[in-house]
Amino acid sequence: MTRFALQLVAIITMTIDHAGKMFLTYGTFAYDICFIIGRIAFPLFCFMLAEGARHTRNIWKYFGRILLFATLFEGVFFIFSYFIGGVIKVTLNIFYTMALGILILALLRHKKSYIKILSILPIMLLIFTNIIVRSVQIGHVNFPLDFEYSFYGIFMIIWFGIFDKRWIQVMGLVLSTVLFCQNGLFYTLGYKELILDFYYQWFGLLAIPFILLYNGEKGKIQFPRYFLYFYYPIHMVAIYGIYILIHMF
Repeated sequence: MTRFALQLVAIITMTIDHAGKMFLTYGTFAYDICFIIGRIAFPLFCFMLAEGARHTRNIWKYFGRILLFATLFEGVFFIFSYFIGGVIKVTLNIFYTMALGILILALLRHKKSYIKILSILPIMLLIFTNIIVRSVQIGHVNFPLDFEYSFYGIFMIIWFGIFDKRWIQVMGLVLSTVLFCQNGLFYTLGYKELILDFYYQWFGLLAIPFILLYNGEKGKIQFPRYFLYFYYPIHMVAIYGIYILIHMF
């Protein structure tokens, strides 16, 4: 599979997941199927993100670009949720998780040892926000601080970025699932603050065949630059807009 094919699988499975959550009834068979299919998307995005970091000319610009998009999108979602739904909502969206993972990779890849050691700082930030604090209360509004997909996502990004052999990369996905998903090792040991609180993420292992089939080539067809960055907020707004239109009539 080319990079384009892998990206296409990722955005299709993600869209199915989000559409299912919006249009289907929670707990139904159809809802569960869409949710299960959607678990494939995030590991693929982590994999492609790490591949992008491996091939980019400047990993710091790559990090800055993701961080910029994360901030812009959070601003858009805040305005949308406040003026459309009357809800004050600020979160650390998935792009912040990706930016944190790339930051750690950038520090680890630096030639100087004392810069490599600095990679512990973003890891400490993850521990602080996802375990110690988690949220802050400002007035009557609660603002969650935890990074989406938490240790599960960061672990995968780092693993995919460090190792380049496909079978070792796949082992990283398996290990991240076993450690950080519900009913996994840390959950069994009682460290529930480290894990994702839904066991459905085990279906993220369905991404393994796609990763193994990846041939490392861009492909003859390619998405426009920044397409994947903009697709995330646009498809979310589109799904919500369709939902509103349906319930207006």
